[in-house]
Order: sequence, then structure tokens, then C-alpha cells
Amino acid sequence: MITMARNTDVSVVPRDHLPTARQIAAVRAVMQLFVEEDLETGVSPRQQMHCVRCARLRPLPGFLVYDGLRLCNACATDFELARICGSAHTAAEFLLLAVPPP
Repeated sequence: MITMARNTDVSVVPRDHLPTARQIAAVRAVMQLFVEEDLETGVSPRQQMHCVRCARLRPLPGFLVYDGLRLCNACATDFELARICGSAHTAAEFLLLAVPPP
């Protein structure tokens, strides 16, 4: 599990900016690297943790901590995309957005 540095300066990104398909693919690829790194360092995919956003037990590899909030890799990926779009600047703000159904 990685703790992400606080970086909320997204003022250069226009609110409601839609990322390109290449930008989305790049974010997803980078976020997948966190999963792979955890697996390579011995974090078991059988270990689970509760995600504060989707409120589910999720595999531990790829979990990220933003400002003390633990997000599964899927929710962390959604957060990074929301930051690019300008719809959430902090993890706390991201938690206020509607959670898509599982």
C-alpha cells in the first residue's frame, strides 16, 4: 500500500475537462503499476482491505492512501481521472461524488 503525496494543485486543468482516450489509458496503466509493484514485493492478492469509497473489501495490492483515506486501486484510478477532469481536487471531495454501482 502506497501513501500518495498531497498534490491538489489542479488549477491549470479546466473544470469538466474531458481527458482523451490516451490520457485515460495512461492513467490506468500507471495505476496498474501499483498493483504489480505490490505483488512483486510479496503483498498477497488474498489479503483484503476495506475501501472507504466503494465500501467493499477489495484485494490489498494496489491500495493507495490519499490524505489518510484508503482507496482500492479501482477507486484510486477513478479519483485520478476525476482530478484530471477537475471534478474532484482532494480525496475527501472525491468521496462526495456518487459511487457507481458494482
